[in-house]
Amino acid sequence: MTSLRKKIPLFEIIIGLGIYSIYLVFPVYWLIASSLKPTEDLFLVPATLFPNRISLENFRLILFQTKVPQYFLNSIITSVAVTIITIVIATLGAYSLTKFRFPGRKLISDLILLAYIFPGILILLPLYQLIVKWKLNNSLIGLILANLTFTVPFCLWMLRAFFIQLPESLEESAMIDGCTKFGAFRRVLLPLASPGIVASGTYAFILSWNEYMFALIFVTNDANKTLPLGVAGFLGHLTIDWGSLLASAVIAVIPIMLAFMFFQKYLIQGISAGAVKG
Repeated sequence: MTSLRKKIPLFEIIIGLGIYSIYLVFPVYWLIASSLKPTEDLFLVPATLFPNRISLENFRLILFQTKVPQYFLNSIITSVAVTIITIVIATLGAYSLTKFRFPGRKLISDLILLAYIFPGILILLPLYQLIVKWKLNNSLIGLILANLTFTVPFCLWMLRAFFIQLPESLEESAMIDGCTKFGAFRRVLLPLASPGIVASGTYAFILSWNEYMFALIFVTNDANKTLPLGVAGFLGHLTIDWGSLLASAVIAVIPIMLAFMFFQKYLIQGISAGAVKG
């Protein structure tokens, strides 16, 4: 590593990182800049890097003349509910799989890993049959239950790797001091596991927010559509409403950007801690 650093000058590393940062940031900038252009300026030749005129007309149209606000609210309700339920199930499940000894523990862990890597499209038909049987199709409750099928295994496996690294001596010391098993979990292990819990919860929110396939199959009425499904509605068979599409895409990425902005520290801690040992 030392010899490699000597061979690569610092300014070349800075230039490389700068180019890579531009490569990552430019699509987001282009999306925002294009959404602020009037529709007639979107197809100017040659294309301009900065808008010649800044207009909020596209945002006015989608906020007051479409159902995008309702789609946004549906996505918020679905993603927040999925996140909360996932955190509760995954935290308790990961704790029980790492701190309790019972027959079949390894089998359950392997099945969770299998569910995590299992393609969601393969369970679409049986899941749809269950949702219809329970009369939960075209409802946010049915969509929340469907999203849990991929967020819970992912977060449980991530938290399992995190809880494995917490020494059992911490729990034993708390119990010697008078805590019950649950008390030691709540007072000692849970605060130590908070970076992993926040990280897994953030990923559960992002996965649920971006989910499209289940929403497309399980929800057909406009009242319960989520934002990704609503954004896709601007793509017609013959025409594309580019202004509305770009503006709604900007609104769709705002919660994701805020999640990374506020929870970046916890994401890094959770991933680095949970990736050491599986």
